[in-house]
Amino acid sequence: MNTPFVPTAAQQNLLYSLKKENEHVLFRSETGTGKSFLLAMYALNQPRSLNEQTHPTTSTLVLVPNPDLAIQYYYWITQILSSSVKDPDKTAKIVQTFFRTDEEDEKAQIERLARSPNPHIVISTPTRMLDMIARDPDSFDVSHLRSIIVDEADNVIQPPDEKSKKPHHRTPGEILLDWIFEKRKTLPSQTFMQFIATSATLTTRFSNFLTQKDWLSPPIASYTLVAPTKAVVPGITEQHVLMVSLVKSPNPNLIPDRIQIKPARLPYVTIHRNVRTKPPRTYEPPRQTTYPPNYLTIPAIQRLLRD
Repeated sequence: MNTPFVPTAAQQNLLYSLKKENEHVLFRSETGTGKSFLLAMYALNQPRSLNEQTHPTTSTLVLVPNPDLAIQYYYWITQILSSSVKDPDKTAKIVQTFFRTDEEDEKAQIERLARSPNPHIVISTPTRMLDMIARDPDSFDVSHLRSIIVDEADNVIQPPDEKSKKPHHRTPGEILLDWIFEKRKTLPSQTFMQFIATSATLTTRFSNFLTQKDWLSPPIASYTLVAPTKAVVPGITEQHVLMVSLVKSPNPNLIPDRIQIKPARLPYVTIHRNVRTKPPRTYEPPRQTTYPPNYLTIPAIQRLLRD
């Protein structure tokens, strides 16, 4: 069994793929292996993009197929931030999430974005993002993205069945990505934008479909499809995060140098609509793990970054 400070095999393989410069990543591994959590940390550690006026703008767009996964990403990131960022307005400048819910909460999403436009990370379902773009095409800055992460990608983008004679109907995710990539083609100069797609069931048909879409302009990506292993029962991966700082924590009990991230508490389900509408109002604060620190971790991270 892995100790808390050792990533799962899937996380190690995914991190190795992400470390390659100017390459897109298609990654397949079983549910419950921690790939989504690693992607959340990857997005949080991306350098902040700047627009032409050198103002901070959105660096990463995370597309997910449902509100539950959007809330999960948001929960993980805000739990990491909670040890140093206490002001909700400052948090909104770093990460915001968008999904269809009731009218009151959707209005709150729009108002939050108006107060803190172009957060570092945008987490959204395709349907909700399309709603907001239809209302205001300039709601989101997609021109300076460093990366697009599509989790459970074959639910967000569904390639046509080559054996079927039925016409192909684009999913909201495909419609949104068509719009994003078409808009980026009009830019005078484009920096490389990494495309990351993960799922437990990705196939080569998916990568062939991306090639046909012509979204990923040169340099052509190298695709990474990790071979599936024998079927396993989805489990819950225990996540621990090492907080690296040059300043010693004044109160390790409140601001620990390593924290354990518990699973997100999902909103309740309303009976009359049979959908989750309200995010949880309170979160458990991060707590210090009882596992002793691994003092080789920081040198290992430094070596990884130098390489």
